Amino acid sequence: MSGVPPVERCVGCHGSALLGGIEPITRAWTDNHQPPFEIRWNRVYALPDFVKFVHKPHIWAGVACQECHGPVETMDRVVPVYEINMGFCIDCHVKRGATQDCFVCHH
Repeated sequence: MSGVPPVERCVGCHGSALLGGIEPITRAWTDNHQPPFEIRWNRVYALPDFVKFVHKPHIWAGVACQECHGPVETMDRVVPVYEINMGFCIDCHVKRGATQDCFVCHH
């Protein structure tokens, strides 16, 4: 599961509460109550259960959000742009010289 980026990462582009942007989420992730003005995350991509995906190594490698998610900076609501499948990922790994070992993505 790819998970959800921390709100602190979002604030990097969207601003902070001090600058009139979004306020950080302060409630526990397991709390299902939707406080006013907090983000309700909706899954955009779903991967098979046997695939493990972690954003962190991709961020460390300098992969921009747009490379997998399209021009998110122009979207009112993020929608799938690319078909995220093994071919899509392998093409990127080959292009960047990243590992193609099966165990890195499959468990």
